[in-house]
Parts: sequence; structure tokens; C-alpha cells
Amino acid sequence: MDAIEHIVETPSGLVGIGYVNATDENNTFYTEGEGYITFFDSDGNKTSGRIIDPQMSQAYRIYRINNNLIISGLTPGAEDYALMKTNLNGEKDWIKIYGGDNKDHCFAMDISSDNSIYLSGHTLSNVDNWDSYTMKIDLDGNKLWEKKRGNPRGFDPKYIHDEVWDLKATSDGGCIIVAGTGDEYAYEGTCSQSKDISNVWQVYLIKFSASGEIECLDAMEAMANQSIEMKINLKGHDYYLWQVIFKYLWRFPYKKDPLTDIEKLLFYLKKLKNSLETQNYENK
Repeated sequence: MDAIEHIVETPSGLVGIGYVNATDENNTFYTEGEGYITFFDSDGNKTSGRIIDPQMSQAYRIYRINNNLIISGLTPGAEDYALMKTNLNGEKDWIKIYGGDNKDHCFAMDISSDNSIYLSGHTLSNVDNWDSYTMKIDLDGNKLWEKKRGNPRGFDPKYIHDEVWDLKATSDGGCIIVAGTGDEYAYEGTCSQSKDISNVWQVYLIKFSASGEIECLDAMEAMANQSIEMKINLKGHDYYLWQVIFKYLWRFPYKKDPLTDIEKLLFYLKKLKNSLETQNYENK
């Protein structure tokens, strides 16, 4: 089984990354394959392709920075984050591996306005269970900082999964990660900090500054009675909200009005929250 996960445009056409020769046909998150890069002309016709590097068994995201390609993914066995810098022909400049002594799954990448690289995903390294794992990397592959956060609702952390599936760099130099938080066990815990039970999964957002600090926004706290590192609970409409978050994060206009990225995001989340609470909306 082969797949393309992400595509970027270059002056000569398109470049896609993903994997080939996958051995696990029933798994959609890690398939035990080989990382692969494919080149297309401007009409979408394949011109060439090859294995990316033995250290990257599944390529997941690709971006272009001037005359370079930045590719992120997973190492063999989904053990660590893998990050690679190439020229536009896919010729390797460097490949770096990041992670700890347990599983580290990289599923998100974006590029900041200063060309810093943000990676995120989730980790089992030195945590009680899967926690979000975010880092900032410079163009030479040097890690500038890393942060692990999880269990925003205060349940027993041994049972809680905090799984990051995407992020967006913000124009202030920071980033927002979006994840799911909940448990997959028979635990069904409760705690004083949340009205939910633990196996009710919620959207989980964290806004990091350029230096890696978690930025607390009063508007977000007031909206959900939690801090910025929390899930958005809109009375069972979380899947729909997740879709709205992704649509917004990838489409907001840079520098076209005085509101910051975060202020705009909060504005639309509040508007959605009010709409859902005043209408008889059925989550589909």
C-alpha cells in the first residue's frame, strides 16, 4: 500500500511526500512503510520518485522555504520525530531525529514567519500517558525548545490520551496546536475540575509564544472557564468545532486587519458558541 500525505508547490511543479510498501493495510496513522518523495510536473504527471531516507519510514508534512524543502515524519517503528531539509530536487542537506526514550509520534508541522520550524504530535517519553509534544527548530535543525502538556481536565493522567493532529504558526512568531483529549479505557473517571467523564473526548488547544511560553488569554478562559491549555466544550458539538478550527487556522488572512490571529480565532469561536447555544443544532 502506498500513499501521499501532503503536497507542496515548487517553481517546476509539485512535490508530494508519504510512504510506499506499507505492511499494515488497516492502520491509517502509521503503516510500517518507507518514506517516499514524488515529483510531478505542473499538470500533475509524475516525473520521478524515490525513498526519502532510511531514517524516515513515513513522511507526513512538507513545506517549502525559498529553495529548500522541509519534510517531517516518523522514524521506523514510529519511535521518534524525523525532520529533513533538502533542496528543491529532494537532495538531502540534513536529517535530524528528536524524541525521548519511548514512543514519539510527529503528526504536525508548520513554518513561522522567521522560517523557524514548529513540530508537534504526542509522546510517551517521561509522561504518565500520551501527552502533547511540541518543539521549535531552527533552519539548521537545532532544537530551540520543547514542551509537553496534557490532561487539561485533571483526570487520572495514567488513563488520558492527549493526541495532537495539527498546528498552525501564528504571525506573532508562536503557534497553536489542536489535539484531542480523553481516555480509551474502562476508567470513566470524574474530577472536580470538569463536569465531563474522562471518556468524553474534547478538543484541546494550546497557544505557545515564540519562546515556548503558554499564553493565557482571558477571552478563552471566560468562554470555557478554563485556561488556554484546555479543551473547547460546546455541549456535544466538538467534532463540528474541530472542523471549524481547522478551516479557520488554514485560511485566515495575514495582515489584512488589525486583529491578531488569536483574537480572530477567539472571535469566531465565540460566535460559533453563541450560535450553537441559541439554535437547535444537530451534530452530524
